[in-house]
This record gives sequence, structure tokens and C-alpha cells, in this order.
Amino acid sequence: MGNSSYTTKHHELYSKLLDCAREQYALLTNSESEQNEEEYARLSSEWDILIAQIEKANQEDGVPDHSDTNLVEKMEQIALILSMTEKELKDSINEAGGNLKNVKDQKLLMNAYYGFDRRGHNSLYFDEKK
Repeated sequence: MGNSSYTTKHHELYSKLLDCAREQYALLTNSESEQNEEEYARLSSEWDILIAQIEKANQEDGVPDHSDTNLVEKMEQIALILSMTEKELKDSINEAGGNLKNVKDQKLLMNAYYGFDRRGHNSLYFDEKK
């Protein structure tokens, strides 16, 4: 295979991978919905397919030349978007964890003061008549 088609093939694959990374990041930073979850799952599958195609191209044609600045720039952009995506996911996990802790604390208070965790036991109070 000629060097030109080799370079073009890698540029196309890394361009698609960059687009996929951008779309995944955009989904994470937008409002959440079931449609976003399905789209993110689709993009994850697409990501896996692109990675497999890149690995296959590397085996057939060799590892891309790192002196190709355009290709290296695409790789760096992908790495940057991946780190931003990872940060978004960590922030989301931390937020969910904080929300869960607040719910547990509120439940604990409700159970302590109002006895909501006692099932079938109702407190009865009798006033003695004088």
C-alpha cells in the first residue's frame, strides 16, 4: 500500500474518532435524557469499532508516522477531549454521591424524628383523666 493511502486512511480514522469524542463530550455536557443515553451507547459502540479499525490499519500498514503534525494534532485533540470527558464523568459521579448522601441523611432524620421506619407499630398515648 502506498504511503499516501496509508496516511489518508489514518487521517480519516482519527478524524472520525475525534468527531466521535466531541459528540460524546457534547452529550455529557447537555441536559440528560433517555435519548442521550441511547445516543451515548451508540457512540461508544462506534468508538470501539473505530479503535479496532485503527489497530487493524496499524497492523497492516504500520504505526502512523509521528512526524505528521496534522495527525499528531488530531491525537492530541482526542486526548484533550477524553480528559475533559473523564472530568465531566467524575464530577457527575461526585454530584450523584453527594445527592445520595443528602437523601440518606434526610431519611435518617425522618426516621429518627417521625418513626417512618417502624412498620406496623403505631405509638398510642393515653392521657389519664383526673
